[in-house]
Amino acid sequence: MTDVKKQLLNKRNLPVIIILGLILIMSGIGLVSEQNRSRTPSTDKITLAEVYTAPEGRASVVSNGFISPTHALWRNGTAYLPADIVINELNDRFYWDSTEQVLSYATPTEIIHARGDMRYEDELVFIIEDETVWVNLSYVEAYTNIQVDTYANPDRVFIRSYWGETTTAEAGKGGMTIRTTESVKSPVLFSKKEGEPVMVLRNDDDWAFVYTSDGVSGYTRTNELKNLETVDDAGPYEQPEYTNKVMPEPVCLVWHGVYRESGVNAIESLLNNTQGINVVAPAWFTVADINGNLDSFANEDYVTIVHNRGIQIWGMVENINTDRNVDMKMLLSRTSSREKLVNNIINLSLHYGLDGVNVDFEGLSSKAGSGYVQFLRELSARCRTAGLYLSIDNYVPSQWTEFYNRKEQGIIADYVIVMGYDEHYTGTDPGSTASLPFVRRGIEDTLKDVPAEKLINAVPFYTRLWMTSNGSVTSSILTMQEAAQFLINHNLSTMWREEEAQNYAETVENGVEYQVWMEDPASLKARLELMKNEGIKGIAAWRLGRETPDVWPIIAEYNATNR
Repeated sequence: MTDVKKQLLNKRNLPVIIILGLILIMSGIGLVSEQNRSRTPSTDKITLAEVYTAPEGRASVVSNGFISPTHALWRNGTAYLPADIVINELNDRFYWDSTEQVLSYATPTEIIHARGDMRYEDELVFIIEDETVWVNLSYVEAYTNIQVDTYANPDRVFIRSYWGETTTAEAGKGGMTIRTTESVKSPVLFSKKEGEPVMVLRNDDDWAFVYTSDGVSGYTRTNELKNLETVDDAGPYEQPEYTNKVMPEPVCLVWHGVYRESGVNAIESLLNNTQGINVVAPAWFTVADINGNLDSFANEDYVTIVHNRGIQIWGMVENINTDRNVDMKMLLSRTSSREKLVNNIINLSLHYGLDGVNVDFEGLSSKAGSGYVQFLRELSARCRTAGLYLSIDNYVPSQWTEFYNRKEQGIIADYVIVMGYDEHYTGTDPGSTASLPFVRRGIEDTLKDVPAEKLINAVPFYTRLWMTSNGSVTSSILTMQEAAQFLINHNLSTMWREEEAQNYAETVENGVEYQVWMEDPASLKARLELMKNEGIKGIAAWRLGRETPDVWPIIAEYNATNR
């Protein structure tokens, strides 16, 4: 192709190239313009009333910076929240008695009851409206580590319940714009002038979530903040201390079953062969009815005998050895019956000169759980002021007994006892009463909620004889002496089962298979070694009189080396 033809072709293509170039330039300009528009902060405003909305007579709730779907009841500038939210989310030590309509709160030394006409700072403590119990948040704040701020027009309440650190800042040069979301295109909710303070609730790379003294919370760009400062902050409320009585040596407690009699005729001889015991817990007080009355088998001569040996007495209060079928939920949920029960326990303990109280409420339903824990709080306060030890008996933890609230027990009680037995019982397959893995699980799971220095593990002075005939399984309880005699009577030798850490024997006679997992010095040693390794400081035994004499030197040695 000649040079002339090339020049002509290039001239023909020039307009196309120019047009394409102009299109690209215009597209680039459009793209830049669009990007600039997307980066340009919106100046659209939104009013506080549009954000903090609530029906008439209600107020918007801002909880730790987030707007809650729940509205507060609003009366004369005071905010009220439903009792179940107060208890479940703010302070579970409040207790609502729906039967007698009493709001209770137990401190370490005082039990406070609020009834319908009680006021706090000139406003009712609670209001019942629309089938809901509404609790005065100012009253809640007086006993709870929360910050409550209320604002009008629009009516709203700010609640802060999370603590640890507090970050403050000031609006930077040019001021601060607070928006509804983490976007410059979101509406402007509020503005702050340079130097005005805010609290920073959350702080990401580009955006911070802030709260102002005007009762507004929202998002601002971090580059609009200056002078950020973070300080340790435990919150405005100092929780009163739950002081505890501590034995000068590890607890060695034995229960004494004395139902329907004082036990005075037996206690002297029962204690003669023992070693190391420093607490006896006689089963003296049985729940009699739903009104808080007790059947008492306490005896002054018994107290004198035991005290003369230098041994303390913690009177056992129980609900299982009665045929009255007391409705424990009704007893524990009502303020009047709970108060009478506590008064009876304290008065009887002081009258007989006891050193402490041991609570053994078994077979409770989950519906009785909250009332039971409130009863323990109230009993704890009274024991503390009366100078009495408080110990509480518990099953090995399971999902069915979570409502016993061992964590709260570990705070309010002096000692928490895990009953490390009844692994197998009537109605289950044959098995150990207290295998080592079962005992280990009971201790370790309880230690998740209870400090080691408060935990006592209880061992059994009994076992079960299992009998299987034609596929039918039955069992009967044997004391340690009876189990040893069974081996002699049937000329049986035992085999050591390493996993369970127990001696085991079996035989078949007249078509009946007999099985027994022995409770003896060997099984006791294995448990005591486990307890020592876990760092707990106490042992209990159920019950006095069922043991063989050879257990006492072992227990005494354990106590001497576990101080």
